[in-house]
Amino acid sequence: MSRISDIVNNSKRVFDLNKEFIEQRSAKRRVDIAKALPTDISYGQLKVYINDNFNNTCVISGSKNIEVDHFIPVSWGHGGNYIGNLMPLDIELNKFKREMNPFEWAKKFKIDNDKFNEIVKYLSELNGLSPIDFEEFVYWCEKNKRDVKQIKEDDLMYSIDLWKESTNYPERKFIEFIVKLLKANKQQLIDIKTIKLLCKDNRIQYFDLRDNEVREMLKKKKVIFVDQQYLKMKR
Repeated sequence: MSRISDIVNNSKRVFDLNKEFIEQRSAKRRVDIAKALPTDISYGQLKVYINDNFNNTCVISGSKNIEVDHFIPVSWGHGGNYIGNLMPLDIELNKFKREMNPFEWAKKFKIDNDKFNEIVKYLSELNGLSPIDFEEFVYWCEKNKRDVKQIKEDDLMYSIDLWKESTNYPERKFIEFIVKLLKANKQQLIDIKTIKLLCKDNRIQYFDLRDNEVREMLKKKKVIFVDQQYLKMKR
């Protein structure tokens, strides 16, 4: 029995040492990635920001026992230390979030839906996105994780700019805007000059409608040209 006990104890010590080593290595990796990601706020500025905007309370529970959480986990190689990715979270809640997708975390641990949607809306606006687009962006980050080398290869670009570039986000928003205009227009017919002006008024990036890729995107949405000067929805 004594020998079995010794084996069990030795195995436990080895397990504990390995666990400690893995945790230290994981922590070092997170620190290295955090240093490589873009940062636009200092520690002092962050303290003022959390106090002024959140009254030093958790965005979910209202607890004062908080730490600053990265909505998009640093370990993914995305996000970083900028206000559009930071929120005060209760320390105990954050123990369960850590490297999880925040949307999946909210579902799994039945986080207060109203409170969660509120912080999602807030962060979405800081990133210049709708909540739906922001969620898509977060899932893209999870699917396209990066290490320090890859971050540097991307010239330290903000993750949101990489996402927009890789998913044709500006073009998609342009197409969505045109479809919205056409559906709202009773005559179902709008000239190209008007579209240009409305894009400018609504801060929507305009794309050349003669471009083949843009035309293909319009075609998929059942938008057609009339006399090369007008657009309308195909019935």
